[in-house]
Amino acid sequence: MSNPQQKQILIIDDDAMNREVMEAFLRLENYDVELAYDGRQGIDSATALVPNLIILDVRMPDISGYEVCKLLKNQAGTAHIPIVFVSGFDGQEDRQHGLEVGADGFLTRPFDADELLALVSDLTKN
Repeated sequence: MSNPQQKQILIIDDDAMNREVMEAFLRLENYDVELAYDGRQGIDSATALVPNLIILDVRMPDISGYEVCKLLKNQAGTAHIPIVFVSGFDGQEDRQHGLEVGADGFLTRPFDADELLALVSDLTKN
């Protein structure tokens, strides 16, 4: 059971190594971390949990991160949740597309742990 004072972060990424690395960094900073292994599971988890923030991969096999973001931002119950893309894509077009579908941040892999934690901290303040 999570501590109501802890901020809950949902990581949606089909790559186990990526999930584990981000989860480790976030747990060290006392975040409650939930994991989803693909886009559809991520949408279900986000809807059920309503986390404080979602970290989302762009390229996944079932549904792209862009589509997941768009769907979540268009649902009343999840529209307010900040979403950060973490991706191997680093082009301006990728970042722009992320912003167009409603993302609140975009980090490129390999990312700096301090940069990830600063962005998560900033977007979960309230």
